[in-house]
Amino acid sequence: MTNRLYIQNVYQKEAEMTLLEVKEENRKIWARFNQSDFFPESGGQLSDRGTIGEFNVPQVDEEKDTKEVWHLLEDAKAQDLKVGNVYKGQINWKVRFRHMQMHCGEHLISGAFYKLFNASNKGFHMGDDYVTIDIDLDPQGKYKEMTPE
Repeated sequence: MTNRLYIQNVYQKEAEMTLLEVKEENRKIWARFNQSDFFPESGGQLSDRGTIGEFNVPQVDEEKDTKEVWHLLEDAKAQDLKVGNVYKGQINWKVRFRHMQMHCGEHLISGAFYKLFNASNKGFHMGDDYVTIDIDLDPQGKYKEMTPE
């Protein structure tokens, strides 16, 4: 399985990655490496972006069954890649840091709603420049609806 370097160090910005597998889906090239510092899209949080070798990486996904991490390599052709080669992966730190701040903020706001109003976070989604949070008020609680007050 892919060694997830971002779990060990969220501030790591680059890593050497050995190519293990390449697949083509809908004319797009996806690559799997022995390790990665790219966070895959998961739980409402967007994936990291950056570069691997000469290729832009606009999306990183986690395979549901195997939990393997797959990197979309923009403008790549399967013949451009060789299994066993080592590539330098570099995340876009500005994007990573913005995602980290938005995710942390979501936890803080959700915690405040829970503590102050016994309201639970039922959903969370991040866009490039926004976050949405679905809050569920306790039907037996004091507050029946959210108001600006």
